[in-house]
Amino acid sequence: MKKIISFIAVFILIFSFFSQPRISKAKNQSEKNYLVEFNKELDTKLIEKEGGEIKGKYKHFKTAKALLTADELYKIKKNPTVKLIEEDVTVQSTPLNGETYLENGYGNKTN
Repeated sequence: MKKIISFIAVFILIFSFFSQPRISKAKNQSEKNYLVEFNKELDTKLIEKEGGEIKGKYKHFKTAKALLTADELYKIKKNPTVKLIEEDVTVQSTPLNGETYLENGYGNKTN
């Protein structure tokens, strides 16, 4: 009888261990793309040193696109060489009332 109870107890322990949901790395859950602008010159090593991943560099700006967690973002924001950081988002526009936007204002009805 003790063998059967021991076997059942071991089976329950093994089953409960393997049935637990797996938690993926917290880093992957909270990563977002950010644009990091520097005061004087682009410093991608700073981003990588804090654990961020460089996704791109902007040729005419002192700005890099980086994949960062909240912790990495906080550490990089504190650095005095960083001018600003903002989340990289996609912006989309639509014409207003069939008009197209020109440099000097609205004009050229498309209808």
